[in-house]
Amino acid sequence: MDYDKIVKGRRRNWDALKPDDVRQQEKEAEKDQRRKERDERDAVRGMSRERLRQRLKDEASDEDKVAFRRAKSQAFVVVGIFLVAIVVVIGVERFLTWRTRQRYVESLATYEKVILDGKTVSDPSTPVGALATWRSLWVEGNMEGLVDMYSRRNIDRLSRTKNRDDVKAEYRRLHDRGAFESQAELASSFDGAEILIAPKPPWKDDQLAVFRSPAIQRIDDQGPPRVFVASFSWSEQIKKWRFADLREEPYFSIRWTHEGLISPLRVGPNAVKYDAKGRPIYARPNKD
Repeated sequence: MDYDKIVKGRRRNWDALKPDDVRQQEKEAEKDQRRKERDERDAVRGMSRERLRQRLKDEASDEDKVAFRRAKSQAFVVVGIFLVAIVVVIGVERFLTWRTRQRYVESLATYEKVILDGKTVSDPSTPVGALATWRSLWVEGNMEGLVDMYSRRNIDRLSRTKNRDDVKAEYRRLHDRGAFESQAELASSFDGAEILIAPKPPWKDDQLAVFRSPAIQRIDDQGPPRVFVASFSWSEQIKKWRFADLREEPYFSIRWTHEGLISPLRVGPNAVKYDAKGRPIYARPNKD
């Protein structure tokens, strides 16, 4: 008879025969083993999750760096385009200003030949044409046409109680008496005038164009040669340039870009002079 088969065939609960303290120890040992295995699995999972988080973090950081470099490059491109656009605009603006001035200079030379030939000029559609027209009217002694060319503000400055027709009549009377010989001589002396302010179209209402005469030495004036400034304003209503003002250069500010800015001309100790930048120069009080 096979003893092992006999033992195997007998299904007896040997565990129940163990003492309680042995069974308890074995259970605790089994729990500890399961706990250890669980902690090991959790540790492995935790390490995997940490590695995953770190990898995702590293990938995100790399993506941020790439995005930052891309954004910086795009910003440089945008700034570069903006700067180029500014340079182009400034360049075009300066070119147009230069070109406008060149055309004015060419027109000045052309109109001066016409006036020297004794021909009439009537073209107030441009600043240079307005200057030539004003000079031509003085040379011809056409007081009616001259007053018609005056701006509304200029008429108001001449006389607040008279209308344009009254000013024409007074100018005709003074001209016939020979009172305007010096003014006619002054206007003719603007031959070879220099452009101080040359606005380019489209012009704005009340905008000024300003011309400076060569140094003029009058026969009846024993003082040093004097330089005068003639200004013309654009009338948007009639689309023509009008005579605005005439005075010695020290009493005109180049900051007056519109006729409404022109201050009334004063004489004597209260007269205000202006420096090369158009800033007023006030006489210092005498402390003696």
